[in-house]
Amino acid sequence: MRPVVLLLEYARSGGRTRLFSSENAEDLWSSVKRACSAVGVKIDFNCNKLRHSSAQALADAGHSRKSIQWFLGQASDNAAASYIRASRLQGNLINEALGASRLYDNMVSMAFGEFVTVDELSRVDEAEQIGGIVGGRLVAGIGRCSMKQSACSYDPVISCYGCQKYIPALNPAAHMEAIMGMREQVIFF
Repeated sequence: MRPVVLLLEYARSGGRTRLFSSENAEDLWSSVKRACSAVGVKIDFNCNKLRHSSAQALADAGHSRKSIQWFLGQASDNAAASYIRASRLQGNLINEALGASRLYDNMVSMAFGEFVTVDELSRVDEAEQIGGIVGGRLVAGIGRCSMKQSACSYDPVISCYGCQKYIPALNPAAHMEAIMGMREQVIFF
């Protein structure tokens, strides 16, 4: 049986609905040790590990940064970010969100496909070379546009991947930068 389930049963046997009700950290840690001893759970952890495990369990269960931030009692959701990035479930949710996008699928396939060479791209007029910002990343060298980027009314990087006038460059690193920029945007939102 999991230690938390044992501890909750111990609390219920004492007429409580919460595991512990303590006024300060020392009282809480004493209560944890006493309860663990009462149900036969060996303590091979400390308060920090218990806190980390609890936050990680929330992230693995799909909780948002805000709910983990609230649980941890932090003023900033940056404290929750490390748990979410480390969560396999959160990674799966991000991949599902990106997988629902045909644009992202096109970017991934182009990152590993055949294109105009970087050498050929360097000889093309600058107005036909595509560059811009994806997420917080400056991305250049992803290809050329037969219409000229300056004449495009769409986002000059992300929209290119779905456009028939786009000629992608054989530069996987540039496409990977665009992919990482999109991933960062999905993670952020």
